[in-house]
Amino acid sequence: RATSVCQTTCIINAVSFGCADMNARYGKHLLLATEACFCRTQLSSISNNQGPQNTNILIREAQLSANDGNRKTRASEVESLTKQYKNMERLCLSSPTARFTDREAVFVNKEVHLGEMDVYGFDYDLTLVTYTSALAEFIFRKTSHLLVWKWKYPRELLNIAFDPNFLIRGLHLDIKEGLIMKVDAFNNIQADTVHRGLQPVPVETVKSVYNGLYIASALLRGDRRTEKHHMTQVMDFFSLPAVYVVCSVIEHFKKSGINFQPECIYTDVRNAIQIIHQTGLLHEAIMRHPELYINPNPKLRSFLDRLCSHGKRLFLISNSGAEFINEGMKFAVGNDWRTLFDVIVVGANKPDFFRSKTTAFRAVDECGAFRSWEGVSKFEKGQFYLGGNLDLLRQFTKWSFQRVLFVGDHVYYDLADASNQWGWATAAVIPELETEIEISNTEVYRFNLRRLMLLEDLLLNNQYSCVIRTPVFFADPTPSAAVWFLGEVLGTEFTICVSALMRLAARL
Repeated sequence: RATSVCQTTCIINAVSFGCADMNARYGKHLLLATEACFCRTQLSSISNNQGPQNTNILIREAQLSANDGNRKTRASEVESLTKQYKNMERLCLSSPTARFTDREAVFVNKEVHLGEMDVYGFDYDLTLVTYTSALAEFIFRKTSHLLVWKWKYPRELLNIAFDPNFLIRGLHLDIKEGLIMKVDAFNNIQADTVHRGLQPVPVETVKSVYNGLYIASALLRGDRRTEKHHMTQVMDFFSLPAVYVVCSVIEHFKKSGINFQPECIYTDVRNAIQIIHQTGLLHEAIMRHPELYINPNPKLRSFLDRLCSHGKRLFLISNSGAEFINEGMKFAVGNDWRTLFDVIVVGANKPDFFRSKTTAFRAVDECGAFRSWEGVSKFEKGQFYLGGNLDLLRQFTKWSFQRVLFVGDHVYYDLADASNQWGWATAAVIPELETEIEISNTEVYRFNLRRLMLLEDLLLNNQYSCVIRTPVFFADPTPSAAVWFLGEVLGTEFTICVSALMRLAARL
């Protein structure tokens, strides 16, 4: 599409400055863009239909003709565009706003016939059971205390309040630079999201650090850090309070004039988080007060019962321990929850569970103690099994993996290998959507969305590539066999080719 940046700027900025001012401010730029697009289209048509010996003469004639023709139509084009914009504004006020979105809806990226799904699998943490903001604050407080008492950080850190709204999942933390940021699907830094500590960073500073706003893929590896890259991604609920500790420590050190290295702060916080998990401090707090830290979900039991009543097989795969899962599920579902599940895998060590073929399943009781000192060769319904791997799971159950739907919250630990390597249908639990949908359902948001959609239509309808087209003639009007049977290259199917084009042809 021969889209002109000047033309786009003209129309978008007209929203702010008003139609009466549009001609005076942007008319010249719009006409120059119009002339450039028209000349380029004419030259393309000449080159395609004339021999090389006449090309130079025809190009000069086309340029003169285009310049003369455009001078006569400049005023009418600007007048037409202004009129369309005014009509758009009137339509925006009179037409209905965007429709409401159901906050409890299931959003589909690819059609899945649930009647063909015989087996339903679930992660535990943040899938079957979700946690309250009180747990995030608990993690923040315990981490801060460990930094102060174990590594002798300033006691003033204990006075910092936890802000649950400062961070969201999906952000990237640059460990060496101490910068938190949002990166889009094409590796571009969203400049207005970059913070050091709790304060925003100027765009020019960001550009100087990264030599622009683009980050090479080698630096972005999910939440797995190696020597080749120094970024970690905030991908789950438990990471949010930990990263907020990093940000709050950096902010305090900056204000206090204390010299520091961001990587050292990140390492200390990570070690503190490991202590909280490995010592059982976090799990013990949840088991003692499930009513404080676990969100009630009265519909969960009826949902699982419905799946079982329709003959579906259920399984659970979690990295958490047997005792922790048992106490949480008794609170969320009921004391007899284990009768609903054909297979219960604890301490699975995902994502290695999906990749390894060597780890055996070990039978354990509800407290996590071994029931025997050898691997198992079959599963018993409602029993706990430690470790294992997906290849053994398939051997023991004989399930067709093309008829498995697995639900989790973590893109890399739960969904990536299950989908890419084993062909499971997958679903992601995204609690943040409820709040974001509430915002999108407000009257102000829906009105602005409707207005932007109309403005986008106005932009598209005034692209010169949509008005001036070079005729294309086919020697044989019959569609080729390849198109007839295989479909178009850029047709209705979202193919690997299309996905690659979207990612790799996105930078202009």
